[in-house]
Amino acid sequence: MKKIVLALMAVGTCVSAPQAFAARSTYGGSGTLHFQGGVTDGACTIDTTSVNQTISLPEVKVSRLKSAGDVAGETDFHIKLTDCDITTFHTAMVKFTGISGVTGTPANTFSPDTSAADRAKNVGLQIKDSGGHVLTPSLDSTPQALTPGTDQIDFTAAYQAGAAVTPGSFNATVGFAVDYQ
Repeated sequence: MKKIVLALMAVGTCVSAPQAFAARSTYGGSGTLHFQGGVTDGACTIDTTSVNQTISLPEVKVSRLKSAGDVAGETDFHIKLTDCDITTFHTAMVKFTGISGVTGTPANTFSPDTSAADRAKNVGLQIKDSGGHVLTPSLDSTPQALTPGTDQIDFTAAYQAGAAVTPGSFNATVGFAVDYQ
């Protein structure tokens, strides 16, 4: 009889335990999740660390950008590719897109955000490939041979003077797309 009473007490404890936890539950809020991604048929995928980068250019003195064509603040950056399969495509090219041609910015540079009142003037963002070739906005870079697995395409960004530069903040937004051949 003792065994039956102990067994019933154990069952009663197990049955009431979830109710004890349920009684302690409280509403903690809610939210929304946004999922982004894509499915491609390219030779590689763009690594998530390369998709939305912030590249910090150094502060440079106006004296380094005093004449049209002067370049300063060279900063390396790269686009990492993963899961590369070179069965069909063997090279990758990158096309950078953004605002260009704003008055005071040099040809073949990306224009800074013009909404900032304290922005630097007569300066643009120059991008070069790993061979030192200045890239033209909206045109493909020189093809780079791909290797199976993980690959990286290297670039350098810098300020380029269009005329005597006036000091201020500098922010530019540049998009990119990778094409394969």
